[in-house]
Amino acid sequence: MQQEAERAEQWRQNLTFQSQELGRQRLEIEARREQIQELEENLKRERQQLEQVASELKKNAGLSA
Repeated sequence: MQQEAERAEQWRQNLTFQSQELGRQRLEIEARREQIQELEENLKRERQQLEQVASELKKNAGLSA
């Protein structure tokens, strides 16, 4: 009977540890997802700026010719 109680306690502790580990991993994944979204937004802004500069350069090159 005592062995069964000890085994049940070990099982409970193992499940608690696994639950905590999954929670930690979930937080890390969410933080990474936020970082990726921020990087994507930055890249989108930079691309728009580059496209605007390229457009202005083409416009200016056409006026010079």
